[in-house]
Amino acid sequence: RAFEYLVACFPESFPQAPIVRALMRESTAKMESIRAGVESGGVESWLEMEKVIALQREVLLGNPLLDFDMLLLVRRKHQDLGLPANWQSNCVLRKTGYGNDIAVLHPVTPGGRMTSIYRPDDDTFVGDVDLCSDATRLMFSKPGAKSPWQVYEVDIDPDTGALLSRPRQVTPDQGADVNNYDPCYLPNGDILYSSTAPM
Repeated sequence: RAFEYLVACFPESFPQAPIVRALMRESTAKMESIRAGVESGGVESWLEMEKVIALQREVLLGNPLLDFDMLLLVRRKHQDLGLPANWQSNCVLRKTGYGNDIAVLHPVTPGGRMTSIYRPDDDTFVGDVDLCSDATRLMFSKPGAKSPWQVYEVDIDPDTGALLSRPRQVTPDQGADVNNYDPCYLPNGDILYSSTAPM
């Protein structure tokens, strides 16, 4: 489906679409027969799977909108992603123990280098990252180990992703039971964020 979408939206970027489409169908059919046990597994199956994955990666990374070479991300221990359910908010999460940081992947490939740009000193959660439109600032949510969640902002170098300032709190302190998180830059320069203050 992603391939068909890309071909429909950016036909000039996929001049070999009929050939790639045929390869994808053939690979998909082969993998389905291996999964169903019609064909035997073994080394050949793994090699075929690697071909399918390489083709999928090539097609998806062929999206012309992916014209960047750095990716900003949050890196956490795999066993604890720190994601509340959709009816909950960050304040239900435990505050520490994530071993997380905000990092930059460059270039955006499986062999790219991961560089940490911010890691909380107190091992608290860091997340809800939002990058401003000129990539010179970013905001994130973070709780204090013994204080409510707040939104912080840092200055970054748009060319390298390097941190240029210490985190500064941008949301107001409104008491121990008021949590602020999940910020978003608005086009006019204002900041939108979620808060438990209405409760």
